[in-house]
Amino acid sequence: MLAAALLGCGSDPAEDCNAFPRAGKSTRTEVVVNEVFARSAAALPDWIELFNRGDASMDVGCWSVIDQSALHEPYLIPPGTVIPPAGFLVIRRDDTGGSGFTFGFGTNDTAILRDSEGLVADQTSWEGEQAPPDKTWGRRPDGTGAFHTLATPSEGAPNG
Repeated sequence: MLAAALLGCGSDPAEDCNAFPRAGKSTRTEVVVNEVFARSAAALPDWIELFNRGDASMDVGCWSVIDQSALHEPYLIPPGTVIPPAGFLVIRRDDTGGSGFTFGFGTNDTAILRDSEGLVADQTSWEGEQAPPDKTWGRRPDGTGAFHTLATPSEGAPNG
């Protein structure tokens, strides 16, 4: 069970990260989920885009991304990963787990971002055609706006 498993990241999880998923909301609100690509007609990998809406660079090393399934392991962002102010970080699905998450986002799903203490920093949910093939579920404006279906994915760039 995920709640009982020690989360780690980097080459030696026991040394790099020690955050358990915990109940509650993080006080770190600078970095948020900004856009999610959940379905592709051309079998392109899913991805999630994080955005730093703060005024300073944010170290998101040992933060994690997961979907709503308790059966999936979270993707742990490598130590030392920094997002500059008004900057983006895109994490793609990688079935090997080498450079991205191994789970896939679904038609009805939730993307959850946890801080290094295991608290929920941000999340978003979508249903059915809110994230249709080759479109994304994203904020407009970046970082602060409500989520909408975006006709043109803007991976690593401002949402149109």
